[in-house]
Amino acid sequence: MGYDYVALGGLARTPSHKIIEILEAISPYLTPNTRMHLFGVGRINATPAFRHSGSQL
Repeated sequence: MGYDYVALGGLARTPSHKIIEILEAISPYLTPNTRMHLFGVGRINATPAFRHSGSQL
């Protein structure tokens, strides 16, 4: 649809491996310029894994 910024909420209590699954599922729909925000997810140690999933956090 052409969005350049996407935010996902309701993930604060979701395990990191499930968040990675979600990011991998939506990755084909994002462009290289799409920015991403995950509301309530402050897991610094998981950030590299989130980035590896193909999203721009």
